Amino acid sequence: MNLGYVPVADLTSREAMIARQKEIRRRQEEAARRLPAQPSDLRAVLAAVPVVEANKVRMIDPLAHLPRSIIRRVAAEYGTTYADIVGNETFAHIICARHAAILAVHKAHPSYSLQKLGRIFSKDHSSIRNALCGPRSAQGRMKQTAGSLSKNTALPREIIAETAKKYRISTREITGREYRTIVLKARTEAVIAISAAHPNMTQRQIAQIFDDRAPSAIGQILKRHSSARTDGVAA
Repeated sequence: MNLGYVPVADLTSREAMIARQKEIRRRQEEAARRLPAQPSDLRAVLAAVPVVEANKVRMIDPLAHLPRSIIRRVAAEYGTTYADIVGNETFAHIICARHAAILAVHKAHPSYSLQKLGRIFSKDHSSIRNALCGPRSAQGRMKQTAGSLSKNTALPREIIAETAKKYRISTREITGREYRTIVLKARTEAVIAISAAHPNMTQRQIAQIFDDRAPSAIGQILKRHSSARTDGVAA
């Protein structure tokens, strides 16, 4: 007898449809009872299978080798953005980040031509060649150093994150246009900390981090801080 077959009767009524569904369920349960029982040592077999904890597995990003991913990673390391690197800004710290990104992409994809790298970074091939060759003079090295981030110190985004954690607010509130008292206090502290950690950064560079504010606003914060320190020493 075929347990999976239920003869189709007149299903025009609701009662007939319910009865057919019950019959199908009954036959399925009967077929399940006739299946062979699992071996008694199945639990022991399963216990022998090694279980790898999820937090111990190192996940590899399959897109990490793509030029766009490399550029974003370098931008984060230099405290800039992807748009800054592929854009036309000529601030010294952005140029440093751009050259580092070009070198990183070239190292990951040595077969890429200068023209292809130029298309990735929206630059001509001569700019790519200059980035790969590096500065050839002391003057070039000075230009690259001026306005750049200091080594062995926290990045601007890290300083902002720590300040946000201290005041229990979001990083977006600090860099955005919120004007609550606690946000203003946190923003002021973050600006001062970034300027102290990276003295080569210009006011305009710091202003870009804070929602592209006017450099004069950053200057006023630093000036008030400098005046407060001077008054404190004088007192």
